[in-house]
Amino acid sequence: TSGIVETIGDKLIQKLLADGFRVTLRPHTQTIKLSRHRVDEILKKYKENPLFNFDSDMSSQISFDESDLMISDWSGAAFEYAFGLNKPVLFIDLPRKINNLEYLKIKAVPLEVKLRSEVGAIMSLGELENISDKINNLLLNYDKERQITMRNKVVFNLMNADKVSAKKLQEIINGNV
Repeated sequence: TSGIVETIGDKLIQKLLADGFRVTLRPHTQTIKLSRHRVDEILKKYKENPLFNFDSDMSSQISFDESDLMISDWSGAAFEYAFGLNKPVLFIDLPRKINNLEYLKIKAVPLEVKLRSEVGAIMSLGELENISDKINNLLLNYDKERQITMRNKVVFNLMNADKVSAKKLQEIINGNV
C-alpha cells in the first residue's frame, strides 16, 4: 500500500512535532493490518513525545473532536471529517488508490477528486518542508460558512437520512417503487 503512514509517515510526524504541532496518528484499520511494522516503528520513535498521540480506537470520536485539522491522502474519512465536523483537511497528493480500473469509462469526475480542494488544500510531496506554513494558512483562512454551503450541496438529507432511508426501504419492501 502507498498511504501516508507507509510513504512519508515518519518524516511528516517528525516535521510536525519539531514545529510544535500536536500530532495524533489515527491510521486506517487496513494500514494497521497490512503495515503494522511501519506503525510500530512510528510508535516506538514518538511514544515518549508529549505532543504525540496514537489513536487506534476507530469507534471513538474524541481525536476528531479535539483536532483542528486532518491530514489525509485519498481517504473517504477526510470528507466525513470535513462535512461532519466542519473542519479543514490538508490532502497530501500521493498517488490515487484505484480499485476499479474501469472507472474511466464513467464520464464523471469522482467526488473524492472534485472536492479535495473545496474542503481544504492539496499539498504535493515536494512541499513537505513547508507543511507548517500550509497548515497555519489553511487554519487562518478556513471559511466555515462556505464549507457549510458546499456541504449542503453534496450531502443529502442531512440530519434526516435515517428517516428518508427507512421510508424508501419500506416503499421497496411494499413494492411501491
